[in-house]
Amino acid sequence: MADRARRYRLAMRVIVAAALALVFAGTASAAPPHLTKAERAGINKTVDMVVNYGAKRVNVMRSYNWVTPEMRSGITRKQWKEGTLPIYPFPAQGTTFHHWSLKWISDGTVGIELLLMPTLKNKFDVGPIIFDLYLRPSGKRWLLDGFMPAATLAPVNAKKTKVRSVADFSPQPAQAGAAPQRGKINPDWLWFPFAALGGAFLVLAGVALVKSRRGKRFMPRGRQGLPPLPPRVSGGPGA
Repeated sequence: MADRARRYRLAMRVIVAAALALVFAGTASAAPPHLTKAERAGINKTVDMVVNYGAKRVNVMRSYNWVTPEMRSGITRKQWKEGTLPIYPFPAQGTTFHHWSLKWISDGTVGIELLLMPTLKNKFDVGPIIFDLYLRPSGKRWLLDGFMPAATLAPVNAKKTKVRSVADFSPQPAQAGAAPQRGKINPDWLWFPFAALGGAFLVLAGVALVKSRRGKRFMPRGRQGLPPLPPRVSGGPGA
């Protein structure tokens, strides 16, 4: 009995240890993404460079070496200098932009969200915009790999406020206040009722054929048809 109790306690310890290991593993896998202090400092430097010189369109060549080669692929230095660059133009207010929030980390690429406020007097009369930025490490610095608006807000002094998300920039956006489109039947489905009726007729015909063959199988050989009528007898009553 003592040996059995000792083995039982040992088994329970193993089970508890395994359960705790699973709990800690799940907690570790569900932990939020994390950046070191040095990584955040490097990202801050890159964000300041691309916003101050790329988005603001001021001395744009200073932002050229802060983006990945893939992002500036197909764009010459001359074109970049003339303002043809894949960074969304925006008259951002301020010179430091370290208030971004981390969204995800995947295969070394970092996705962050950055809210930019426009200057109080901008000729475009734009409102704040929330941007999605993607960055990748390259040596001792971080390079921009994507810079696109995620949501636009109305100007502070606008009479009507409206928030636009990235879905509004997709082809054929839904118009605000427009009546919903009426449902239309796809012409490719017009054949379905006829096919269904035809299939039903084929099923009924098949059932009838099976029943007919089954009835003939149980009839005596040589008498697959009805017996002949008896001959009519003449001279009977009433003749």
